[in-house]
Amino acid sequence: MQTLLVVSLIALAAAGGPPERQADQPSFYRDIRPFFARYCVRCHNAEKTEGGLDLSSYEALSLGGNSGEVIVPGQPDASLLLQLVEKRKEPHMPPAAARQPREDEVRLLRDWIAAGAADDTDKFKGELVIPTIRPRKQVPPAIVDLATVPDGSLLALAVDRYVVLIEPKDWRLWGRLGPLPDRVTAVALSDDRRWLAAAFGMPTVSGRIAVFELPDHPLYEPLAPMHTLDAHRDAIYDLAFRPGKPAELASAGYDKLVHLWDVASGKKLADLKDHSDAVYALAWSPDGTYLATASADRAVKLWHVASRKRLYSLTESTDWVYTVAWHPKKNWIAAAGVDRSIRIWEVTESEGKIVRSTFAHEAPIVQVAFSADGTQLVSVAEDGVTKWWHSESLQESHISAPLPDQPHALAIAPRTGAVLVALYNGQLKVFPHSPGGKEKTLRAERWLTEPLPKPPAPQLARLAPAVAAAGQTTRLQLHGKHLQWVKRVRLAGIAGAQVTITERADQRLSVSVKLPGTVRGGRYRLTAEAPGGSAAGELLVVEYPIVKEAEPNDSRSRAQRLVPGRSVQGRLETAGAVDFYALELNEGDEIGLAVRSVPGARSLSPVVLVRDPDGRPIASSHDGFAGWRAEAPGRYTVEVRDAQFRGAGNAWYVLTVGKLPVVTEVFPLGVPAGESREVVIRGVNLGKPELRVPVKAPTANAGKRLSLKLDPQP
Repeated sequence: MQTLLVVSLIALAAAGGPPERQADQPSFYRDIRPFFARYCVRCHNAEKTEGGLDLSSYEALSLGGNSGEVIVPGQPDASLLLQLVEKRKEPHMPPAAARQPREDEVRLLRDWIAAGAADDTDKFKGELVIPTIRPRKQVPPAIVDLATVPDGSLLALAVDRYVVLIEPKDWRLWGRLGPLPDRVTAVALSDDRRWLAAAFGMPTVSGRIAVFELPDHPLYEPLAPMHTLDAHRDAIYDLAFRPGKPAELASAGYDKLVHLWDVASGKKLADLKDHSDAVYALAWSPDGTYLATASADRAVKLWHVASRKRLYSLTESTDWVYTVAWHPKKNWIAAAGVDRSIRIWEVTESEGKIVRSTFAHEAPIVQVAFSADGTQLVSVAEDGVTKWWHSESLQESHISAPLPDQPHALAIAPRTGAVLVALYNGQLKVFPHSPGGKEKTLRAERWLTEPLPKPPAPQLARLAPAVAAAGQTTRLQLHGKHLQWVKRVRLAGIAGAQVTITERADQRLSVSVKLPGTVRGGRYRLTAEAPGGSAAGELLVVEYPIVKEAEPNDSRSRAQRLVPGRSVQGRLETAGAVDFYALELNEGDEIGLAVRSVPGARSLSPVVLVRDPDGRPIASSHDGFAGWRAEAPGRYTVEVRDAQFRGAGNAWYVLTVGKLPVVTEVFPLGVPAGESREVVIRGVNLGKPELRVPVKAPTANAGKRLSLKLDPQP
């Protein structure tokens, strides 16, 4: 009967089935439809139409997207879809992080468009089509692998296209990596927590490895792989970092091969070829000298890694070997698999001999693992039964009730001894170290949807420099802690100010501040904003470009020369210090000056004294502001000191001189409560010799100071 059935199918195909595709005639059904399914439909389907484009059928393709038609029959170079796929136009498709088509596949798409982009779906109606069967309810993502580190501080779970990182102490989300282009099939952590490797790919097509360099803090934002390795020609089943060595990684998969990689560079170090079937598991010796590999060819092979030589094979297993583990303190290897038995070999460089063996489970054994001290061996089988064994005697010490679903992976927490089992239904089962203790069930969905941890709030200690000039672009360094998470820096109170972050580090943030030329001098609040909070500091803005103080300038004869329209950043270096500056003025020049303390420096109470060319005092101030009109041409000097004659290494100030509006006289100095008066204001650079401002005092709050808003016109 079977022979007749085969013959009848062949006859049907020959008589009236789909025609054979000619090599020079690309087919939408056979060539282009699978191309879209492999690289595009994940984001461009009837339910998820990114860019308004659906590529799940020819009819949907012909409708185009938000930008109009994407295929121009007969004109491949004018077809938007091909421009994106050939990387001739942004955004490139598929995205850089996704699986990329081969050159011959892209060429086939071009040829199909050039040939007219015809739909030949009807010609293939006789072919068997497997429909897409959607689940009736949401299926939780499976946990297919897990890994931990020797100190037990971090646990990695492979869940769908993500790697979830957990702190086992309180099961708090530490970070999440992904999504990767395909489902993750294996995950590994280096002993020092620096490196993580995640295998992903498509069976029969490729197995790839994403290598991440982990920071020493939780992942507060997405992390890109350092390398993505095209490692195997099929699915990858296991990854393992070499212990105690510069970062090296072993990978194994369905293609029967074992590869060794230099993690930092991403270069392949060696191919270990000797298995005749899929390689399911890897185990390093504690010192990293040897590597044990387990395979469906019913053998465990031992390799001397430095010489790249296979030493021998352990062939006592009678069926596929799924798992292998190395004792942490002895040269013992434990392995198990489909024959449901656990075997322990004692291995040397020349031979391996069985020291323990037992029929362990009623179903194939998925994985075995030694405890951190080597006294226990734990195994889990396909029927969900977990067992604890005394490793010395291989006597069973405890057995669990069957788990609710198929187990995928097993690990023993180094610090607590808890046994962790990953299940197909997305559960992580946690068995306590002591049999009979309370078990815990956790769900991976929780960590897939939970927001990433928030970074700590930034702390701002100081700005360097803490001064910027109007109309200039100033580069500032913000010093403090947790500054690498700052997303935006804002300068309040200045319309048109532009603040751009140029470099980030934990304790330093570099920014560029561009100020409009019309901003008035003063202190402004500068705020660094991050997801975890914000921190603020003060920036002193001055009206004119800044020059440095030129020492010595401690006497009238050695006064530093200034020109109006400049600011000078100076310092009172010692107690009792007085700094002198000189201005050459013409008769009638109106000069305003301001002395302001630099934020973060020692606070000063500035005293200013101005002398005319004959040395006579003509203006003074105890609030840092002064103004005068030059009655004669010549050299005018400005003296700057602290009211208490204080000085120190950080007693910084900025002296600004030029066309600054400064009020020198107000009359009257008070207005009776509830009454109106005209107040006369005189000064320099006010636009007029005097301003008359109407003021009405409130009835209540007698003695309150009133602020008068002036708008000097040049």
